Amino acid sequence: MNENQAIPGPGDFNPRRPFFNRFGLTQFIGQVCNCDNSNYNALQTKLQRQFSHGLDFLLTYTWSKALGSSENAGGFSDNYNVRASYGPMSWDRTHTVTFEHNWDLPFGRNRHWTLGNNLVADAVLGGWRLSGVHTWGSGLPFTPTVSNFPLLNADFNNVRADTIGNPSVPNQNASLWFNPAAFTEPQQPFRNGTAGRDSLRGPILAVSNLSLSKNLIPSERWSLELRGDAFNVFNHVNLALPNSTIDVGGAGQITAIQVPMRQMQFGLHFQF
Repeated sequence: MNENQAIPGPGDFNPRRPFFNRFGLTQFIGQVCNCDNSNYNALQTKLQRQFSHGLDFLLTYTWSKALGSSENAGGFSDNYNVRASYGPMSWDRTHTVTFEHNWDLPFGRNRHWTLGNNLVADAVLGGWRLSGVHTWGSGLPFTPTVSNFPLLNADFNNVRADTIGNPSVPNQNASLWFNPAAFTEPQQPFRNGTAGRDSLRGPILAVSNLSLSKNLIPSERWSLELRGDAFNVFNHVNLALPNSTIDVGGAGQITAIQVPMRQMQFGLHFQF
């Protein structure tokens, strides 16, 4: 935190800096302190099947809330009022579902369908394993901020907006995720905005990764695995957080994504 922040009030910044009157210092003076606090509460559940008949899986669901006072980059908004920065943590997702699985496909030697013990059919179709990790999560939080705050007259690390309306919009999309007109610059002098830190939520996360693999050398000492991996296999567009600065061009718009679009790779893994 900046120990030399100007105390909000009228007049020039420097006379209101603690280290200016004593030492003539105007620069940022950082201090690491035990002035923050955080907590995490959750309901965590899982449904698990141990490997049997060629299949194992793990299904988990978490309903959680993570709260704290620290802003992301730049420390607390107002170093003289750390408590006002208390809110959801930047990584907080209210709901998260994950599904992981390994399935030995039932084709080939020593499996349910032996393919008539045909060597060619077994070499092409037999012995494959389908693995995957699928994740669904509710949106991450973000804070409506302003770039212009003439009434504040202090060097806060970041300034939250005043809430004056309903930020919700019908049919949220990349062109308009929230209503910037529901916010304005702080309307009272020498104070931060009324919008809570991380009080809005961004788009959900939905991503599936799949792998198809086959061991070409069934041996306890070594193996040669042929595999193909597909990341974000369904090519779902996972929108990132919107531009949350309400008094600039493009406010409320999304111009990035959380995870890349579908990517595929193929390889041979030799293990010994």
